[in-house]
Order: sequence, then structure tokens, then C-alpha cells
Amino acid sequence: MPQRKHTSIGEMISSACFFCSGLWLMSEAMVTHNTMKATVLAICGILSFLATFRFRIGRYYDDQFDRDDD
Repeated sequence: MPQRKHTSIGEMISSACFFCSGLWLMSEAMVTHNTMKATVLAICGILSFLATFRFRIGRYYDDQFDRDDD
């Protein structure tokens, strides 16, 4: 992933949406009494929350596993 210094408005909006939906899903998982539904909601919430940091995770991955495609 190439290093970029700027962040577009669209990236900030989608990150905010991922963050809010992740928190909402995790909070719904805590109050749901159905175990299966709570598990699915928690997994989706965690993945959505992690999607907030998708660019940082990608940069970290590229830094750790310096791939030489040559």
C-alpha cells in the first residue's frame, strides 16, 4: 500500500460510519438475550470497528511483511 499523506473526505466519512456502526452493533450484542444473535452481532461489530482502521492496518501489514514482488 503506497504511503499517502492526505485523507479524503470520503475516507473520513466511511471511517466514521464504520466506527459508529461497530459501536452500535457491539452495544446491541450486549443487550440481546439470544446467544446466537448476540454472537453474530458482536463479530460484525468487531469487524466493523476494525474497518475503521483499515488503512493503518494495511500500512502496518506492509511494514511488517515487506513483500518484494520483483
